[in-house]
Amino acid sequence: MKSAGWTATNGGAFQGDILSTAVYYDPNVTGAQQAAIALQAQFPAIKRVKQKFSGLPQGALVLVLTSDYS
Repeated sequence: MKSAGWTATNGGAFQGDILSTAVYYDPNVTGAQQAAIALQAQFPAIKRVKQKFSGLPQGALVLVLTSDYS
């Protein structure tokens, strides 16, 4: 994703139950939902665009890759 022009600020392992690869956006950040939709459009293996929930790391967008990502 970096080679496609996206900025990744950190990485790690999410400890939770996410069923499919998704990008989560912060509804309090202007343009975050549109950016999440653009990321999904560029990488169709991202199955879902959803609003962030408590327990996800900080950031306008959080991408969680699961075993279905190819």
